[in-house]
Amino acid sequence: MPEQLDSVDELLAELLRISGRWPQAQFGVYLHGSRARGEERAHSDVDVTALADPSTPPEVIQAFVTAGRACNDPLVDRLDLKAFTTTRFAADPWVKLQRARFIGGRDWRHVLPHPTFDEHAREALGVFRVIAEDSDLSHTDKAGIEKILAWMAAIVAGHTTGIAPASGTEARSMLRDNLHPLGLDIDALLRDLEAETTVTDLAGYRRRAHKLQDRVTEFLLAELRAGRLGPRCAETVCGLAASLRRA
Repeated sequence: MPEQLDSVDELLAELLRISGRWPQAQFGVYLHGSRARGEERAHSDVDVTALADPSTPPEVIQAFVTAGRACNDPLVDRLDLKAFTTTRFAADPWVKLQRARFIGGRDWRHVLPHPTFDEHAREALGVFRVIAEDSDLSHTDKAGIEKILAWMAAIVAGHTTGIAPASGTEARSMLRDNLHPLGLDIDALLRDLEAETTVTDLAGYRRRAHKLQDRVTEFLLAELRAGRLGPRCAETVCGLAASLRRA
């Protein structure tokens, strides 16, 4: 493992040297993914994102990426290198830089705007869209139903309080505090499932989960029609509505 880490560090150092060819770009280089979290395996990718000054021409950014992927390092075949201007990244911050490992250059993390609720909430909505499009719960076990309900709880709690919960447990606590009827019904079904230690027939629980799923969908569509969703959440819910119409 130490040899592997040394090789990654050498690769990252080489990327920094390459970025120095364009000082006007002020590249900031970040390692993210499993290697930044210390969870890498033998064949894990080396996920690197570089951010550049907003005035950096596209050809400079492309030249950096091309040179980085061509550098002489045994790990370059597993290098997933991307580069953007900070303006483009701020419009769609798909990497959580606060959890990334800053390698060097200019650290843009203190300049970029903090992620909004709209950005945080998009993940829960994306998962729910997949759940809603697959309406068949007949093969879902008790743990699966509980997981689906936890995602529903996160969506309703987030969109009724404006705070994206960090976990299903936090979402349920928020729902109980704000007394939203839909949220309370989700929490009630979760409590009923948790109280069942030896469930032999889940049909009734699946029916209740289906109804709650439909209600959450209607809740989100109402939020969309009322203009209460941010642009990213609105895009996801529009996709959900379109897929349901096709079905």
